[in-house]
Amino acid sequence: MSDQVSSSIPIVSVKNLDFSYVQGKKILEIEKFEVQKNVTLCLYLPDGRGKITFLSFVARILKAKLAEVTVLGHDLGRISRSACDALRRVNMGYSF
Repeated sequence: MSDQVSSSIPIVSVKNLDFSYVQGKKILEIEKFEVQKNVTLCLYLPDGRGKITFLSFVARILKAKLAEVTVLGHDLGRISRSACDALRRVNMGYSF
């Protein structure tokens, strides 16, 4: 997995992500979210608003069923678990 990506392709792209742990109580409802190359991002929300859940989808710890989640041009719903592991190992880092 290479971290070389065109400057026009978002580093992270999430489209049509709806998620709830309990039926009827949505944690996430994202129509479109993109992060471009060379952007620093801070997710600052109150407790219980879905920050870690969102990052879990971006890292494909949780797999989106209907949403499109793309990282570095890779559609996480279409690549294998081992390919996702390699993508995370080489290109992602988290700070809590």
